[in-house]
Amino acid sequence: MSFEKRFKEIIQKTPLPPKHHLWLNAFFSSFLVFCVFSLYLFSRRGEYDLYIANKAVAGTSLTIIGLSMALSGICYFWNRFDSKIIYRKHLGIIGFGYGLMHTVFSLFFLSDRFQFPTYFLSDNPHRISFFAALTAVFIFIIMTLISNKYAAQELGGVWWRRILRFGYVAYILIIIHLIALKYKGWISWIQEREDLLPPLGLPLFIFALFVIVLRIILEIAIRRNKKRPVVQSSYEAPQQQNPPNSTV
Repeated sequence: MSFEKRFKEIIQKTPLPPKHHLWLNAFFSSFLVFCVFSLYLFSRRGEYDLYIANKAVAGTSLTIIGLSMALSGICYFWNRFDSKIIYRKHLGIIGFGYGLMHTVFSLFFLSDRFQFPTYFLSDNPHRISFFAALTAVFIFIIMTLISNKYAAQELGGVWWRRILRFGYVAYILIIIHLIALKYKGWISWIQEREDLLPPLGLPLFIFALFVIVLRIILEIAIRRNKKRPVVQSSYEAPQQQNPPNSTV
């Protein structure tokens, strides 16, 4: 079964609440994630300020956008989560909002720590991280602008979905952004284990990999279903190719 057909089946049997309920539920879910990450970071560092809050904002963005993308595979393989598919768009846009907030905080409110452009272009890891994040933001802006019925009608369903799939490219770029900045801290924690809790970026990286792997598995499953021949039951009469009185 194609994903589009599966998606239509889910939507037909899923009651749609008012739009403002969808936005509120998605926002409160994201805020809960932000609070959990804030508590996690406070537990590791013993302090909480704008710098640490900015880390929680970045982690929330990665998680909420990833959850938005993962819902496609989750609802395709596990029926019990079908009712959550209606939150894909709302989670994606809200997650991008957190990403923009992280960008603004880093560039304008934490300039003492992240001096622009010196910090971002100071060495290779920082340059890779900066340009990966910049490209990802550009892609997500385009996705946000076309996340509406008018754009879908103007572009056509096929091209509209193709453009939206670039979101996975943007997500991979965010993973590269995360790795370039944090991999040294992960290696240090793995080798020394001075803190009980790992750096937040490490479980976030594992979650992000899960999102990408799930998408690959989904794509393989869809392609296999397309190639699978349709076997007609021997107990059913063959259907006519053209109905009676057809002019074709």
